[in-house]
Parts: sequence; C-alpha cells; structure tokens
Amino acid sequence: MKPHVLRFALVFAAFLLSSHSRAAGLQVGFAEVDITPTLAQDRPVWLAGYGQGRRATAVHDPIMARCAVLSDGTKTFAFVGADLVGLQLPEADAIRKELPEIDHLIIGSSHNHEGPDVIGIWGRTPTQRGVDEKYLAEIMVKIAACVREARTKLAPAAASFGTAEDESLLGDSRLPKAYDGILRVLKFSDLDPDGVTEADGGNKNPAGLIVQWNCHPEAMGSRNTELTADFPAATVAALKKKYACPVVYLTGAVGGLMAPPDGRIHNAAGKELKEGDFEYARLYGEAVAALADQAIAAAKPLALTPFKSSRRDVYLPVRNPYYRAAFTAGVLQRNSYVDSGDPARHGKPFKITDTFKTMSIRTELNALRLGGLDVIGIPGELYPELVYGKFQEPPDPAADFPQAPLEKTVADIFPDRPWMLIGLANDEIGYIIPKRQWDNKKPYAYGRDKSQYGEMNSCSPEVAPILMAALEETAKALDEDQPGATLRLLSHNVWYGFGKQPKRKAAWLKWVAAQQPDIVALQELNGYTAEQLDKDAAAWGHPHSALLKEDGFPTGLSSRFPITDVARILDGFHHGLLRCQTGGLTVYVIHFHPSDWSARIREARLLLEDVAKLPPAEQKKVVFIGDFNGFSPDERAHLEEGGELARFFTMLDKRNGSNNLNEGKLDYRGIQAFLGAGYDDVVHRQRQAGSPYPGTFPTELRREEEMGRDRRLDYVFLPAGLAAKVISAEVVRDEVTAQLSDHYPIVLELRN
Repeated sequence: MKPHVLRFALVFAAFLLSSHSRAAGLQVGFAEVDITPTLAQDRPVWLAGYGQGRRATAVHDPIMARCAVLSDGTKTFAFVGADLVGLQLPEADAIRKELPEIDHLIIGSSHNHEGPDVIGIWGRTPTQRGVDEKYLAEIMVKIAACVREARTKLAPAAASFGTAEDESLLGDSRLPKAYDGILRVLKFSDLDPDGVTEADGGNKNPAGLIVQWNCHPEAMGSRNTELTADFPAATVAALKKKYACPVVYLTGAVGGLMAPPDGRIHNAAGKELKEGDFEYARLYGEAVAALADQAIAAAKPLALTPFKSSRRDVYLPVRNPYYRAAFTAGVLQRNSYVDSGDPARHGKPFKITDTFKTMSIRTELNALRLGGLDVIGIPGELYPELVYGKFQEPPDPAADFPQAPLEKTVADIFPDRPWMLIGLANDEIGYIIPKRQWDNKKPYAYGRDKSQYGEMNSCSPEVAPILMAALEETAKALDEDQPGATLRLLSHNVWYGFGKQPKRKAAWLKWVAAQQPDIVALQELNGYTAEQLDKDAAAWGHPHSALLKEDGFPTGLSSRFPITDVARILDGFHHGLLRCQTGGLTVYVIHFHPSDWSARIREARLLLEDVAKLPPAEQKKVVFIGDFNGFSPDERAHLEEGGELARFFTMLDKRNGSNNLNEGKLDYRGIQAFLGAGYDDVVHRQRQAGSPYPGTFPTELRREEEMGRDRRLDYVFLPAGLAAKVISAEVVRDEVTAQLSDHYPIVLELRN
C-alpha cells in the first residue's frame, strides 16, 4: 500500500471511531436549583439535626439541590446532591415517578444539620411534626425540574476519576475511632472539536465535577439559627471559582459521628476556630475543596460507559422506641408494616394496636455500574468500619453483641473496581452500626457509665447485617447476564403443586427446560418452600427465584436474571399477589379468586392501583401473567355458546355456595378492567383467524370429571408499547402439555 493511501485509511478509521464515540459515548449535563424555604411569621422553619424547637431566624446562604445527568446513549442516570438532612424514600419515590425519562435516580442528601426539617422529628416539641408539607412538595417539584433541565444540557464528555486522603479533616466522637478519609471525585471534560475518546480523558476544559466526602455538615453547631448549607457551601463555591464549572456535592459514610475536627482549622492570625463560627465553616469547606484539588490532579481517565444498574427493596425492623413513638404521634410519616422476619418482604400494615409486634419500614439499596466505575447508594449513615473493615479486634466484651459475625464491607463487596459511595441515597434511615458495636445495655463498652451516642438514632441492631447482606446481592446483579435481543416468558398453573398425580412432575421439569425460558411464572405451588422452588428453577437453568408464600396456593417466579424489588402482597387478594422486577420487566404473577366474580373485579382494581404507584418508566414495562380465573368479553360467543358453561357454574354455585355467576350470567368485568385500562391481551391479539380456540382449562388430566366446556383462564396482559414487541404468544396445546397439569401453559416471546 502506498504511504498516502495508508495515511488516508488511518485518518478515515480514526474518523469512524471518533464518530462512533460521539454517537454512543458518554454525555453529561448539569443544573442546580435554589430550594431555600421562605421565612415567614406564620410559617416557621424548624432547623434539623440537633434538638427540637430551633426555629430559623435568617438565611445565611441558600439551600441548594444540584444535579448531574449522565447518559450512555441507551440509559440515563441522574445524581442529585441536596443540602438537606435527609430526604425520605416516599419523597424520592414521588420524584422518580415524575421522571420517566430517567432510568435510575439517586438523590443524596448531605445530612445538613443547619437546614430545614424534611423528616419530622425536629419540630417545635418532640410530639409536633417539624415538616412544612407545602415546602416539602415544592422541593419535590424543584428537584424534578432540575433533573429535567440537566437532561436538556446533555453533551459529549470524557471522564476521569481521582481520590485524595486526609483523615485529619475528620473528627470521631465515638469509640472505636474509625474513618473513611478518602475524598472521591469525578471530573468531566468537554470533548474538543476533533472528538476525544473517554479513554483519552478529554481536554483541560472542565464540564463539571461530582465530589464525594464523608463528614457531617454540622460545623455551625446546635446554637446556630441561620439557614445555611454549612461547610459544603464553601466547598462548592471554592471549586466553582477555581474550575468555572458546575459542582455536585455528595455525602458518603458519615456514621460513627464523622464531623469537622477540633484543633485543625485556624484563621489567618493562627487562632484556632471552633464549631459555631461561620469562618470556621468556610475555612473547613475550603480545606475540603483543597483536598478535592488533589484528587482532581491525581485523576486518571476512566471510561464510564456502558451503564448498568440494580436496585433492591429491603424491609428493616424498627425496634427503636423513640422512632416508634414518633410514628404513633404522627411525627414520622411513612408506611410501616408488621415485621415479617424476612428483609425481602413486608407484613401487614402496622397499626397502633400492634403494640407488642415489631415494626418494619421499606428502604432501598442501589448499585450502578458506569463503565469502569461502580456507584453505591446507601440509605443512611454508614459507619466507616463497614466501608473498609476497620473493625476493633477483639471486640469490647461489654458490647451487646460482641460475638456477632462481622458484616461484609463495601470493600469486600466491590473489591476490584474503583467506586464512589453515596450515603443517605434516596432515604435516611439513621445510623447503620456494625452489630458488634451495638451498645445499648449495661454494662457499657469501654467502661463507660452510659451508652455512647448512636443507637438512639438507629432503627435496630439488625440494620447493618441486613443491609450489607442485601448490598452484596444488589452488587451481584451487576455481574449477571443482561437480557438479550429477545425474552421468552412461560406461565403455567401446575395444579396443586403436583400433589395431584405427582408422577407427572418429572416430565414437567423436562418440558420446561426444553422451552429455554428466560422467565417462568407459576401458580398453585401448593406445598412448596423457597428451597424447593430454587431446586426446580435450577433444573431449567434459572439461578433466581421468588415464592409468594409457603401456605395455601402460592405463586412463584424464576428467572435467568436477578430478581429484585420483590413485593408479596397478601391483603385484598384471595391467593396473594407477587410482584418482582427481572429482565428489565416488572412482572405480576396472577392467581385470582377461582369462584367469585365480584372478588376478581376487586382484585383487578387493587392490582391496577398498585401499578399506578410505580414510577412511570416501570409502568411501561409491566407484565400481568398467570391464572386470572376470568372470562374475556372478546370470547363471549364461545363461552356462551349453547349455555353449557352457565349451566355448569349454576350447578357449582348451588353445590358449593360459590359465586361464579352474576345473576345467572358470566361476568366479564375482571378481564375488562385490564382491557379498559389499555392493556393488550397478547394471546388473543396473536391468535390467527380461524385457528382453534386457545382454551387453557381443562386438560386431558381432568377428562373423567365434569368440568364444563373448554375455556381460557390464563392470560398475559402488556401495555401497548411492550405489546408491540411481541413476536409470539400462544397457549401450548399438544399431547405432552395435555398430561402435565389441568391447565395448558402459555409461552410468550418478545423483542427486548
């Protein structure tokens, strides 16, 4: 090849690579919004973080929310840093619902002790809620708008990641002393006009910074009455001034009482400054900014695409008597449940009369993979020991649980990749204390005559073990296979958990495996345990499963992909309702009432109400699949032909006292509820004109019994956008499936 031809080929190849990077590479956008509450005589603003009755008298500097939106061309993530004591999960859920265009949202509160109460426990008195509900609603609207604005500013960028360490910038007022003294920073650089790949780090013009540090914003102390963002205001101001770019500040592990230290900050005259002084807050914030300078200087280029994410709901027991009293008084307002003993599920709603039962609340864990960087979202104040494993050895024998197993740490769970930790992520559940350090009963550790501060602001000693175990599972999901070009779903009512004619199970396991499903929804798993479902799922190659319950008529789900956000809803549903996220879908496994038309209408209504509470992005990817025990108005002609089915149900209702018929007629409203809500009956949609009726019940196994005419009880309903991706959906009726259960299975395939 001639030299000039070779040069042209290389230049052309570089152009193609550059064009691809621009089309499919990282994009970032920033925005910020002032969320300072208005001070008025008739609308007191109660300052959070210390005792009650601390009313704001002035505004020293604004309370802000700052946002970075990142996109890899396929998924869009948003990170919000708010100068608040701790925005709660219900508010994060509400904001998420307003942002269907965002695939994953994390709102990290700084845990500001000089800002407005957004939780409730810092009102005029301990029994008076300190939240201005109108202001809280304004915050949610403003944060959602800030995210949207940042998204409109998305532009190609390159990223670099750096760290710097200085434990002398942290004080710890609790024994044993442990610190996470590492500041972490993401620097984004505009791509130059020729296009620079992420691996090259971009040019020197910063597009923005995300800074994460591990310290309580409480430099101003408990006597201050002026609204302020505390030291992060000075940190952000110094970095914005130096780099002329937006800055998002996020808090990391601040449990163990990480706070600005004594003896570290001096003014220009050399005088030591202390808590409660705005100059102290400013100089400490500038010292944190100087540490960020070091991290920025040390930053190395890092590819942040492609994106993956995992989120897991967790139910935490609340044994703290102060928290329980606050719930009873209405000071704390969020859904609470009777503890089920299983962190993956909740019990019935907690009532005031449940005095002797353990309360639980829902929170969440987040793990995001941005190319070569993992981002971890923890819903409270994590003790530094749980970051790097700086546990005291041996433990103090006077602690309440000195022999408790050590929790896995963040460093254990994310051992091989750089990571950034966001504390108070989408929630603030209080201190997350290693169980070995829990010290609430005499004799107290370290020879003290009273307990150290910490336990009174933690839900229970089980919080750390539960959350760290759940974080490990959340992280595993990032390493699992992701859905491919198509998804194959299978649904089957297996008839009394194979209690009837059990010899058929071996053939059923073989048949399911042969279908090579990605997701399997099952009904009538009578007698099953979670372990048994795990075993069956493994037989067809699924490493993940979830069982609704272990009594009655359970439903279950298995998947090739991680199963998260498992909700086991028992109230209002005859057999219960299982809702899970897997393979990018939110799957409802259905088994409605078998013999009461009015109950099925009620169950359909409750289910649709549950869907309405999901974030809009999830609502577009819901799957209703299973045994609806109902009749479609689209099949009225078949079902009413000759009156055979009505006569059969008349006999059943007289014999059993059941309620199959509505004034002697079939009732179609249970299924009509889904059709009327805009969901597609995909089996009906895919049925070819003139093809045999796709009945799912009964099969040949019940041929000796009087069961009425062939009818369809099993359905798959999808929202219109998802239904448009269906490749095939059919009731599988053949000689094999006729002998597997009293229902025929449904197999569905759709483009991902």
